[in-house]
Amino acid sequence: MQASLNRIRRIRPIDSIGLVLLGLAGVFVPASAAPALSGATLIALKGQVELSRAGATAWDPAQTNQVLQAGDRLRTGENSRATLRLRDATVTHIDELGRLRITEENNRSVIELLRGVMSIFHRDDPEDVEVRGAGTSAIIRGTEFAVTVDAEERMELVLYDGSVEMTNAAGRILARTGDVIQADAHSAPTRSPSLAGTNRTAIQWILHYPAVLDPADVKLSPEEAARWQPALALYRSGALLPALGAARALGEPSSDSTRLLRAALHLGAGDVPGFEQYAARIDSASPLVPLRDALRTVLGAARFDPDPQAGRIRPRLSVTERLAESYRLQSRGQLDEARELARDAVKDAPGFGFAHARAAALEFAHGRVSTAREFLAQALELSPRNADAVALDGFLLAAHGRFAESRVRFDEALQLDPALPEAWLGRGLVRFRTGDRSGGRLDLEMAAALDPLRSVLRSYLAKAFAEEKDDTRALEELTRARELDPLDPTTGLYTALLRYRRYELADAISELESSRDLNDQRAVYRSRLLLDQDAAVRSANLANVYELADLSDVSRRESARAVAFDYSSHSAHLNLASSYNALRDPTRFNLRNETVWFNEHLLASLLAPTDGAPLSQNLSQNEYSRLFAGNRVGLNTTTEYFGSGEWRQLASQVGNFSRLSYALDLDYNSKPGFRPNEDFSRIEWYTRAKAQLTPADSVLFLAKYQEFEGGDLFQYADLSNARPDYRFRETQNPILLGGYHHEWGPGSHTLF
Repeated sequence: MQASLNRIRRIRPIDSIGLVLLGLAGVFVPASAAPALSGATLIALKGQVELSRAGATAWDPAQTNQVLQAGDRLRTGENSRATLRLRDATVTHIDELGRLRITEENNRSVIELLRGVMSIFHRDDPEDVEVRGAGTSAIIRGTEFAVTVDAEERMELVLYDGSVEMTNAAGRILARTGDVIQADAHSAPTRSPSLAGTNRTAIQWILHYPAVLDPADVKLSPEEAARWQPALALYRSGALLPALGAARALGEPSSDSTRLLRAALHLGAGDVPGFEQYAARIDSASPLVPLRDALRTVLGAARFDPDPQAGRIRPRLSVTERLAESYRLQSRGQLDEARELARDAVKDAPGFGFAHARAAALEFAHGRVSTAREFLAQALELSPRNADAVALDGFLLAAHGRFAESRVRFDEALQLDPALPEAWLGRGLVRFRTGDRSGGRLDLEMAAALDPLRSVLRSYLAKAFAEEKDDTRALEELTRARELDPLDPTTGLYTALLRYRRYELADAISELESSRDLNDQRAVYRSRLLLDQDAAVRSANLANVYELADLSDVSRRESARAVAFDYSSHSAHLNLASSYNALRDPTRFNLRNETVWFNEHLLASLLAPTDGAPLSQNLSQNEYSRLFAGNRVGLNTTTEYFGSGEWRQLASQVGNFSRLSYALDLDYNSKPGFRPNEDFSRIEWYTRAKAQLTPADSVLFLAKYQEFEGGDLFQYADLSNARPDYRFRETQNPILLGGYHHEWGPGSHTLF
């Protein structure tokens, strides 16, 4: 069950950023809003959400930033959701047709769930939370769980992480991570070990599926077309939940065509039982059966179910079938074929916004940002209320370094759909990138809370904790991510970076090697070219760890392997330069490795982005997500003194900004030598500055100054041949170099 629900999101190409993809008018909490100090704060509303204050009988529309105090009640209508943040930063989600009451006893938050489905996600300092319902009390001392109270007043609690003490008048039970507990007012709580079977419905409501049905493929009668026009207009605009609401207002469908439309709208809203209800009522002899099966193909692709239709493709597919088939192919890692089908769908349905959005997402999965923006512009013109497409626009803007505009687009996506994990993920990464680390971490927590079974979101959250130097929580999150998806290489990469920082080199090497071996598991949303880029990053980081572990030869081979994977990877060239730097003669008398070192570092500098990687030749740790880097300035210095009297001083002052980066590197070495007249002193100064002119164009300036003075440094088999009076001095005053870099597309670059 875990694997299938986790992979429901892995078919979304938005995960190529480091990760795309229901529209009743909603509002969300502004990014600057802070958690409430008391009570519970409403941070996201979707659809009809009402609040009744303590002691009142009237229900009023709820508002974001409202604080619920003891005794207040909250309810959600059909196709509606609400998200609360308790005073200890616990995030609580309430599904449609849910009712709860907030109380407080003994300085403990108490949530009384009267009806519906609720999930809780907690990542700050632990505080006991009590959940009551169906005559049962559950004291939660954990971080993640889901609770259901049905119409018969039966409670089911699914504990993903932590512990729970559940009691009622008939008994008591203590459960831990992985248990499923059922209880009612008349019998003692019972436990089912492992997350299986009964808990599928407890989390199914948080998921939704991509829209693929082109209304033009559905043959409506003139009367049906006129009657359905308002609902179809909402659907075409991207507003799936309002479209479902408008369709429900029309009453029960009376034809196979309208049943198919209802089924598609229920699927887009994540209501799988509703989808199956209407899909099953379509006549098996109807010509609409292929379209119904196409919707089932999307459902099966998201769940990684065996596909009975695989290999039985009809000669001429409709637009709907092509879009559905593109998802099936993508779920099997066939991104090139999936992209071609999406492009074909766009050609045959130029007025269908979801087809353009699908093509844009697959272009982005191939790293073709400019082409993706072309498709996306048309998608947003046709479907401006498609929150997934708006969020994708945010990622595309971030990929071009336009972070302020990207932030605006993520905010707009959250206005359209406050429950969209991709929008919270994107905004969190952008907030990190622009210096708001605590706010960025809260957004990443929201993304993980909204889609708690997606491993990659846990890895990003772990990275956020690591950036805040909270290694304990980072490792806990990475452990949970690995449990959710043991095949996700991102978990191993981020674990390795954390172990590397803690100087746990053996563990870091093991994690990176495992991540490298799993690299191709990302083929579901990364093209072959981008997978090779990922492999280059992993090998480059692995070379770093090998070097720190004094395995220089192995490090150099791994660096060369990284360059072979992706010759356009700046980090791969930087690591290879670092490997050759270790072989350079500190006296600079033997210049055997100077050319290859300088060439590799020059390539790294020309290819490096201005907003993430340091240009310094003395710093070379490679990160995976540039959005975690942020604007920064830094100073690094190392002083070494040896018993022989030798001094070595390295100093670097670096800065990274959105469109400018620079590095000032000083290298000083003074050595008295071991025989007469073998002393020398050397000083080297490098200045590097790089400016990003456009998303595809950048320029580099490099200046080098060197002064060298020494005696007879030649090596002699017979020391009697040494020259005690020989002295020389060399000055480079200075050497200047300019470079230009243009990126034509993924893996295609021109350097001057």
